[in-house]
Amino acid sequence: MIKDVTNSPKDWEDFWFSPEKYGSWDSMFEESIASLSKRKLKLLSEIEEINLQIEYLRQQKENIHRVT
Repeated sequence: MIKDVTNSPKDWEDFWFSPEKYGSWDSMFEESIASLSKRKLKLLSEIEEINLQIEYLRQQKENIHRVT
């Protein structure tokens, strides 16, 4: 059964010359890249905020140890 499909010249033509080859697949990739880039920026912003909170807590801990 697989041999019948893959040995058919028409199947290969459909695969190589399909309208999806450049059109819809490219836009799907671009949308995915854009979405992941936005998510990455949001996560990086959250990481920076967490780093600032950690630094603040470390400073507070150091201040407490200086007093005692």
